[in-house]
Amino acid sequence: MASEKPGPRPLAGTGHLALGVNSGGDALSNNFDLKKSEDMLRKHLEFRKQQDLDNILSWQPSEVIQRYDSGGLCGYDYEGCPVWFDIIGNLDPKGLLLSASKQDLIRKRIRACERLLQECELQSQKFKDNLQDLLPTMPKADDYFLLRWLRGSTYELKATQPANSIALQTLVNVVSTTLGRKIETVLMVFDLEGLGLQHLWKPAVEVYQQFFAIMEANYPETMKNLFIIRAPKLFPVAFNLVKSFLTEETRRKIVILGGTDLGLTPLAFAPSDKALGLDASLGGPATLSGALMSRHPGERAKGTPGSLPGLGPLCLLSSPPLTPSGNWKQELPKFISPDQLPVEFGGNLTDPDGNPKCLTKINYGGQVPKNYYLHNQVRVQYEHTATVGRGSSLQMEFEILFPGCVLRWQFESERADIGFGVFLKTKKGERQRVGEMTEVLPSQRYNAHLVPEDGSLTCLQAGVYVLRFDNTYSLIHTKKISYTVEVLLPDRASQEKIQGLEATKPSPAQ
Repeated sequence: MASEKPGPRPLAGTGHLALGVNSGGDALSNNFDLKKSEDMLRKHLEFRKQQDLDNILSWQPSEVIQRYDSGGLCGYDYEGCPVWFDIIGNLDPKGLLLSASKQDLIRKRIRACERLLQECELQSQKFKDNLQDLLPTMPKADDYFLLRWLRGSTYELKATQPANSIALQTLVNVVSTTLGRKIETVLMVFDLEGLGLQHLWKPAVEVYQQFFAIMEANYPETMKNLFIIRAPKLFPVAFNLVKSFLTEETRRKIVILGGTDLGLTPLAFAPSDKALGLDASLGGPATLSGALMSRHPGERAKGTPGSLPGLGPLCLLSSPPLTPSGNWKQELPKFISPDQLPVEFGGNLTDPDGNPKCLTKINYGGQVPKNYYLHNQVRVQYEHTATVGRGSSLQMEFEILFPGCVLRWQFESERADIGFGVFLKTKKGERQRVGEMTEVLPSQRYNAHLVPEDGSLTCLQAGVYVLRFDNTYSLIHTKKISYTVEVLLPDRASQEKIQGLEATKPSPAQ
């Protein structure tokens, strides 16, 4: 019989297997380009040294980051993969960046990646521990030898103990599917309720862009799927800002729950006992799930004939349709068992005190108190400089071709204040005075020489928008300004998906 090849082993000198950065995942992420995979591995090892990743789990972020940067590990999906929740809409990006360094905020997220790697290793070990509980006579051997041994035992039991042989065959099916690879991926859930223009602040977006670039370079193939829930209409613009930092393979794993994905591939797992050929007559369905994986290290199960205790349904083989119901709370439990999913997200899990948000596991962020601020502004590199003459103004036009785009600006002035407002032209191709245009953002004077100004505006209609720097009130002083203005376009595919979800939501009367 042909020998079965063992899976990827831990990297020497790293202490554990870096997800994706191994002989299997790395080659896969690079379409089996071994030279590219080797270069990526070398860069990752250098990255580990630079970031001191072997000790990063003992590093503690500052108090403000621990209290107000959101996210947390909570539960496991049906295949035993850890589930990470990120509460984006509740973040105070400006408060965090005024209270902590960008490097520490990124390092905290790298630390979370390493913690998830460790959790995947523990999950793989728990799977083996549970098998030893269920089959105490099993030899302590290589996983692949174990699989061959289980197959041989199944044949022997068929003649003498048919019922047990069926249960063991079910276990063989599970082992065949699961032992072929270690637990190496993480399911992510991004809650975007409350996502607003403040989250499109350029320095904050740059933090996410840099982190996603680090994740793609050092943790490829780590993300199993990323579920987007409660996505507002602004999401397509936010997604468009970061999607260039994600590989096409990663983008295909992003799913807006409650509808179909972003033109991406369906998920490769689904809750299905029938997929395993399970027999309820054997004392209940003999199935394997995240419940098996979620016990603490060292916690042991007690085996009984005809059942696999503590094990719930395993999601394999088929993929359920993501119906455009708009009800993501009905969709999430298809991928995460309700006993592993907080009540807040459609499951049954609560904190010991009954809190449905599971605050002991997930940090929901929040507004950063100003007593944490270390400085009053974040240093910005501006793209342009200009001089606004005394008693005059400077107008810049931006043509918006379709609704949903966002105008984003940052500016500062030297030595004195400057007026600023946004207007919509009523006639194309002609220069118009302020009074002839529609006022979108009222013009007012800003002390931009003391504190740099930044802002954004969602364009509700197409047309030519005018950003106007006003110095007409100063008859003596000329003003020098530095500024950056950008038009942020929505990702059209995700915009269409969200519009589809909005259209399928039941009306309040229903």
